[in-house]
Amino acid sequence: MTSPQLHPENKSSFDFSAITSRPYAIFGVVIASLLVINQIYYSHVMSSSNLSSSSSSPSYDLSFTPLVEILNTRNPGEYSPWKQELYTRLDHMRSKCGVPCSINSIDDFYKFATRGYPGGTRGSSSTTTTTSSPGIITADKEPTGSNSEVRLEVPINCQQIFELKEIDAGDMTFPPAPPEELVPLYTLGGSIPVVPNEVLKSAYLNGNDKLIWTREDVETRKELLKKGELTGTYGIPETNKIRDFVLNKMSIYGKSVLVIGSERPWLEAAALLAGAAKVTTLEYAEIDSQHPQIDTYTPSAFRAAYMDGTLGTFDAILSHSSLEHSGLGRYGDALNPWGDILSLARAWCVTKEHGQMMLGLPTCSKDAVLWNIHRCYGPIRWPLITMNWVKTDGRDYSYEADGIGSAIGVLHAFKKVS
Repeated sequence: MTSPQLHPENKSSFDFSAITSRPYAIFGVVIASLLVINQIYYSHVMSSSNLSSSSSSPSYDLSFTPLVEILNTRNPGEYSPWKQELYTRLDHMRSKCGVPCSINSIDDFYKFATRGYPGGTRGSSSTTTTTSSPGIITADKEPTGSNSEVRLEVPINCQQIFELKEIDAGDMTFPPAPPEELVPLYTLGGSIPVVPNEVLKSAYLNGNDKLIWTREDVETRKELLKKGELTGTYGIPETNKIRDFVLNKMSIYGKSVLVIGSERPWLEAAALLAGAAKVTTLEYAEIDSQHPQIDTYTPSAFRAAYMDGTLGTFDAILSHSSLEHSGLGRYGDALNPWGDILSLARAWCVTKEHGQMMLGLPTCSKDAVLWNIHRCYGPIRWPLITMNWVKTDGRDYSYEADGIGSAIGVLHAFKKVS
């Protein structure tokens, strides 16, 4: 990837004649030579897309062909300002985020795959992969339980991921179908189908409407939840199931909790019912929380708080039916093939060592992208989005959902690993 060259001011036009008649001529020539070497060095570094920063081991090949280059090669003479802007943004994101944005094929997936808990057998790029019914791709054999399921261990550079403001970009001008240059990135090189569906555009991100959560409203929801009468977002039975999960599978009494994706404070009510001391909500829409135990952030404000050191860390994460939308444009966010992965990677970064997570996602026997409603998570994307987390609830990923069209919400408990 060719990046803009670094040209330090006045270095390329150093006036040798101005110093040759002075006693310090030799010294000046040495300084000028050093400046030229410095410029050459930085030009080389900035032009390389194979980053060898602390975000990953130098043994990982992070080189890639820029999307802008693919676009210009595939469609010479045609110019799309929208694609140029989007692809320039994604190319920069990919060059900086490291390994999480480099897993774009099944071979890449198995480079970082292990089985079961930390210390399990790691796969490699030479691993022979097979496809077994119902479409579960495995390295050795089909996963049969929590200890044999594939999980990913991936180096993450938190500072660089939070520095990427491109992750929080908004865009409501994308076309009905995913651009052809992005399809391989959304599908891991064709391993996951894109299924046409209804295209939705809701301007939550950077929208003008502000949600208001009053203290009375939150407390009322908490009492209804305690009685098993809160409708929530998905109806009373589903809300009660999530309440019971938080109470029985999570240990958050007196702790700080991050909620990812919540238009109405029903998950927040569950956290408070379980005794959480503080709840922080991350949501596309701007929320005015008037409850003393609840703080709220938009993605850009969340990033800014991390960068200035005021965000802090969390003991636990709660998220249900939210991350599957990230990067599909449904809620005003710009297209981003790694949107769900990077959203949870940021959350991982601000979770305390051995912190907990409850994650609920639509689950299918076969992974799919139902464009642009949501992703459906199967044997590939469940491990991919939960990289560097280990499942602690003893339940498999529930691949028994019937095909790619029968998405069911599945909850799992995790523990952070480094």
